[in-house]
Amino acid sequence: METIEKFLPQRAPFLFVDEILSTDNDLIIGKKKYGSDFIFYEKCGEHLYVPPTLLLESLMQCGGAGAKMLNPTKINIFAVFSITKVKIRTPVYFSDTTTMKITTLHMHGRYFQQKGSSFLNGKLILSAVWQCMAIK
Repeated sequence: METIEKFLPQRAPFLFVDEILSTDNDLIIGKKKYGSDFIFYEKCGEHLYVPPTLLLESLMQCGGAGAKMLNPTKINIFAVFSITKVKIRTPVYFSDTTTMKITTLHMHGRYFQQKGSSFLNGKLILSAVWQCMAIK
């Protein structure tokens, strides 16, 4: 797979996807390791955890990069305009690696809707549905 920066406008420290593992018309799979280069941890007791909003951002970045990989000439930059059905189940801590699975539900012109889930060691930690529009 090509470098993720080719498919997303975000750059470190705001890039929350390490790699897209696979793309096809039905499923986009990516991963993110929350290691020492990730600076946005929150502290709860002695534990550093990833804020849930950034887990959601990671999921949407993965979906956007995968959509651009599938339609490279049609799509440039996306704006998210709706996020629904967000369910946060488990915290993610320092040094955890998440796997993200995204499905495109609808794609029509510049508009598309995706749903995705993040997993930690095979266990569901986050799920959501969002809508985007290509703006450039």
